[in-house]
Amino acid sequence: MSALNLLNLHYYDSQYVYTSNFEKQSQVPPPSSNVLVAPPTSVFVTLQIHLEPAERESQYESGSASAPSTQM
Repeated sequence: MSALNLLNLHYYDSQYVYTSNFEKQSQVPPPSSNVLVAPPTSVFVTLQIHLEPAERESQYESGSASAPSTQM
C-alpha cells in the first residue's frame, strides 16, 4: 500500500525559473517562475494472488490401490 499527499497539502514539488516563449515573437520575455505542484491525494493498493496447481496423488501412482474393475 502506498499513498501520496494524504493531507491534500498545496505545496510546490519543485520550482524552476527560466525564460519560456511559446509564441513566435522576436522579443524574449523576462524569466518567470514555473512550478510543478504536489501530486493529488491518492492511495494505491496492490493485491497479489499466487496460484499453484493442487497436488493430487493418483491412486494408480501410489501403488496402494489396484485398478478398478468393470463389471457388466
